[in-house]
Amino acid sequence: MNRFLLAVFSALLILSEAAVAPGSATTTTTTTTPAVTPTPNAEMLSRAKTWFHAMQTGEIDRSQLTSKMNAALTDDIVAQGKAKLQPLGEPTGFDEVQNGTKGDATFYVYQVTFKDGDVFDFIIAYVADGKVSGLRFTPAQ
Repeated sequence: MNRFLLAVFSALLILSEAAVAPGSATTTTTTTTPAVTPTPNAEMLSRAKTWFHAMQTGEIDRSQLTSKMNAALTDDIVAQGKAKLQPLGEPTGFDEVQNGTKGDATFYVYQVTFKDGDVFDFIIAYVADGKVSGLRFTPAQ
């Protein structure tokens, strides 16, 4: 996928309650280059894959979002996300590279790889009740 389009898309999906970027909060990974987390959280990995797929298909379960994230994730943003992500197909890699907390949110950063070589980071954040408080897609650094 055109990296410019990914950059534009990454500006559209925001972390509505916890502005989290890799390296901006307490994390379990301390390297400067993303590396696979030694013991990724299997439950969170499964949830992240489900959310990524939901963004690819445009089928969002809004009951799983915080009220602020629900308001930020407009139908237009969902449609744009689907248009950009669906053509990439199924990921060939989905690796947790970082996790941590910022404010009242716990975030996970996954490096998602596709067969055509595109790689980008998918950040998902949750609050204590398990609701999604943030989603963000950015070209891998």
